[in-house]
Amino acid sequence: MATNVSMRVNPDEPLFVFVGGGSGGHIAPAIVTARMLQRAFPRSRHHFLCSTREIDRRMLQNAFGDDNTFRAEFPFDYTVRTGFFGGIRTSLQLLIDTVRSVRMLRALNPAVVISLGARPAIAPGLAARLLRIPLILLEFNAVPGTATRLLSRFADMALTGIPISTDSTGGLQCPHKSTGVPLLCNDHDLESPVSPAAEYLQRRQLLILGGSQGASELNQLVPAAIRSARLLDSGWSVLHQHGEGKDAEARAAWGADVSRVTLASFLQNPSAELARSAFVICRSGAVTLAEISNAGIPALLLPLQNSSHSHQWRNAEWARDSGFAELLEFSADSSGQLRQSLQALCADEQRRLQMCTAATAVARPSAARAVADAISSMLKCDLERAGESVPPRDSAVQIDDGNSSTRKL
Repeated sequence: MATNVSMRVNPDEPLFVFVGGGSGGHIAPAIVTARMLQRAFPRSRHHFLCSTREIDRRMLQNAFGDDNTFRAEFPFDYTVRTGFFGGIRTSLQLLIDTVRSVRMLRALNPAVVISLGARPAIAPGLAARLLRIPLILLEFNAVPGTATRLLSRFADMALTGIPISTDSTGGLQCPHKSTGVPLLCNDHDLESPVSPAAEYLQRRQLLILGGSQGASELNQLVPAAIRSARLLDSGWSVLHQHGEGKDAEARAAWGADVSRVTLASFLQNPSAELARSAFVICRSGAVTLAEISNAGIPALLLPLQNSSHSHQWRNAEWARDSGFAELLEFSADSSGQLRQSLQALCADEQRRLQMCTAATAVARPSAARAVADAISSMLKCDLERAGESVPPRDSAVQIDDGNSSTRKL
């Protein structure tokens, strides 16, 4: 375990630095992890070093507002350049970013650096290694990403969500612990109530989550299949989240039936809509699958074809093998296959109930607590190794109910 012996850390007011980002799947678990850590350390501070993508800035601003215990900078480019000259430019930029990261981390003096994954995590992760600051990786997909695999050579620990595929390329080269995926919908660590079968079978809403990156194909395919299956004429309703800037695209996909469905560019509370839906049609990011299992409903999954290392396909295979999802591959007959799957699932109540049970069986609503506990325990051990005075209280590894110590976000 790396111990930061060159810089002194205040164990009662630790600074947690989160690095990486570039998508909601990276940022959302970090937000809830930071909140849970603040319950463990009420006087802690949290600093985010994220990508230049607007989604990072918007999600963090919405989550923390003007709370000065949560700060953020966005210094790292997410772009991956290809080709010979692109590779040279990327390597030079990584060197420059690493030097910058050393300066930033030295000034911040964090107790722990927590990597969220993706390219923006590499430079500050390497800087943490150079400064001997403890480094923890968050990796929630079935296949670790390139940045996580690289940083696992130097990390103290990786916390995982979906079980890591045993044959995944490279794998993790540091100790790892399965915690599940921290979700914004249960950041207060509340167990999700299981809906009675009678209540569930009354649901007639189909939820389409087409707001993620690379979802344009899904936004076209699913409306065509639902219209072809004539589900709107059979008592089913549709809520279609299509993503920002895609309203015209979604309206065109629904054609004459656009007035019969509900369109939304963004869902403020997706967990609430999942809890009202009979099943969901979506991609297969780790956070999405965790939200679905937490809601205890079935899913029809169409994994993103060009996801890095095919991690969405591996995620979807896990969901299928767990019993709460059906997996469809894009092909020339994708619309026909999806139509058949939709008709079959809508008609088979017992099949849907079985999938609900399977989803609930693999749900991990206490994942946020598990991640915070693991980070807190590692920090406590590291401070003891460094000879720091560790507070005698047990709150470093026990999360309270958050009602009194959680700051307004």
